[in-house]
Amino acid sequence: MPLAMRYMFVGLVMNFVSGWATDFTTKFVMKQQGIELSNELKI
Repeated sequence: MPLAMRYMFVGLVMNFVSGWATDFTTKFVMKQQGIELSNELKI
């Protein structure tokens, strides 16, 4: 596989993993602190 394709694949995987980790830690802290975050966007 060309080097550029490898970098793209690794980047996609790392973005997925970091997004999952962020969601997991956010839910963990929300439960630990007993808070609820709004899903509403404020512009």
